[in-house]
Amino acid sequence: MVQYKSGIGSSGAYMISGRPWILSGTIGASEVVTLAFPAVTKSFTVYSLSADVEVYFNSTSPAANRLTLASAGTPHKLDVKCRTAFLSGTVGTTYQILAELTGIGDLYVLTGSGVTE
Repeated sequence: MVQYKSGIGSSGAYMISGRPWILSGTIGASEVVTLAFPAVTKSFTVYSLSADVEVYFNSTSPAANRLTLASAGTPHKLDVKCRTAFLSGTVGTTYQILAELTGIGDLYVLTGSGVTE
């Protein structure tokens, strides 16, 4: 008997509530924060508590493919499926991340147009 599991294209995994995952921290000098999620995200929300931050999906993303999020504690929800994201900003910028995780454990690396090109 074949046992099926959720995969990257399984719509049901994105229709139900995700498992919560939270991370808080402060950006250090010349630091890029790697958000290594334990599973594929349904979405994640970025709270920058003190300054603008940049969010991108590949460590080689050029400036044109990075999203700048304004500060002042405004939450920015990104409805994206990914396993890794990156944050950068000025030294001392504090942030909080709330991710909704699916049950999908597949590796999912984002590259190509809009990400690395």
